[in-house]
Amino acid sequence: MPGSVNPPPRRPVTDGWYRVTFTPPTDWTDKAITLKFGSVNYLADVWLNGTYLGYHEGGWTPFAFDAKKALMPGVPNTLAVRFVDPLRGSRLDIVPWGLADSWDYAGITGPVWLEASDPLHVVRADVVPHLDSADVSVVLQNSGDQALDNVTVTVEVLPAAVTDASLLDADPLSLVPPDSLPVAALNIDKLSIGQGTIIQRAGSFAFHQADNWSLEKPALYVLGVIVSSNDVVRDSYYDSFGLRRISPPAARRCQLRKSCSRSSTRRRCTRTCCAPTTSPATRRC
Repeated sequence: MPGSVNPPPRRPVTDGWYRVTFTPPTDWTDKAITLKFGSVNYLADVWLNGTYLGYHEGGWTPFAFDAKKALMPGVPNTLAVRFVDPLRGSRLDIVPWGLADSWDYAGITGPVWLEASDPLHVVRADVVPHLDSADVSVVLQNSGDQALDNVTVTVEVLPAAVTDASLLDADPLSLVPPDSLPVAALNIDKLSIGQGTIIQRAGSFAFHQADNWSLEKPALYVLGVIVSSNDVVRDSYYDSFGLRRISPPAARRCQLRKSCSRSSTRRRCTRTCCAPTTSPATRRC
């Protein structure tokens, strides 16, 4: 995996099963465990050690399940995935709809992996960039059995430099030059998170002379989120982003004015477009 069960030019496959046995580390007993899928085309039902984790619909979108209760650290585990790929034209609510690709491949088409993290961990972080600032939203989860106080979230923006060595590296930290200092940072402290609770916090950064992303110069930044409790780091999360503003041109309003004059042999009309940002345009009719 990943791979299709019906690579071209095989006939379409509408359903099937995947099964794999693996042994997770013994020190995962007290960890939060997440089973993640890059993509499955099209419907997926997932079991771990006979426990049904859930289902997902959508051929190109990633998804995840909480696998803490079903995982057995230190012993063989069995993951089973059933996929269903309806024939094209049999349903009208397929996402994406219609002829999405040149071949209707079916099966687990993206990577599958397990993540073990501290019970207090970052679920996701989202950045809404502007040319001179950025809005950040962080989602935290406490999947442990105890409430936590004095939780601090440190969010920082680090400079990035794309090199030949880091171009294909999946780790965003590989983009950060050694000894780089944050270009922006903020702290969200004195948080309390109950057991089994998910919270969201937001903040904003101001950028000065930020590098804008473009096709010619794909300037990037790295977002870092560090979560600590009682001054002990519990989890960290890093991702890359760019700053770019794309907007349509200002709307042009045009008012047509028509004037006509008639001679004994012909009638002549002119239409003038009066717009504040354009010179008048005149045509004959």
